[in-house]
Amino acid sequence: MLSDALMTIISNNSTTKMSNLAIRRVIRKSVLPLMDIALTLTRMSANMVGQIAGRNNDHKREVVSSKKIITSS
Repeated sequence: MLSDALMTIISNNSTTKMSNLAIRRVIRKSVLPLMDIALTLTRMSANMVGQIAGRNNDHKREVVSSKKIITSS
């Protein structure tokens, strides 16, 4: 599909309308779905990393709180 669209775009015989239709077809059928997949995977990865970092920060807060309790008593 991409090669057909590219041939339509670069062909000397194609009109502007044909080129625009080929570009739209490529964007609609390949670029947009690819971007949706990339967005979904990026969000999933960010949520995993965010949770891991959050756990580590929670642990640090607990350690600091326990040290403050020990030093104040």
